[in-house]
Amino acid sequence: MAKAKTRTVFVCQSCGATHGRWSGQCSACGEWNSIAEEPVLQAASASGPRRIGGRLDVVSLAGKDKPLPRLKTGIKEFDH
Repeated sequence: MAKAKTRTVFVCQSCGATHGRWSGQCSACGEWNSIAEEPVLQAASASGPRRIGGRLDVVSLAGKDKPLPRLKTGIKEFDH
C-alpha cells in the first residue's frame, strides 16, 4: 500500500484563507499574526507519478520493416 504524503498549509485563523507559506499578515483579511501552520494529509496516487504533457498516439510498426534506399558514399566501410 502506498504511503500517504504530508504537506503543510498555512491557514488564517480569522478568515480561513490558505497560504503556501507563513506570513505575518493575512493577505485576504489583513489580520496580523493570525496565520497558523496545519498539516494536510494527501493520499498517495495509486497510478504513480503525475505525467506532464499530452497523450501520445500509438503507431503500428507492422509493414514498416522495408529497407530504405542506401546512398553510395564511395567509402568501403560505409557502403557494406
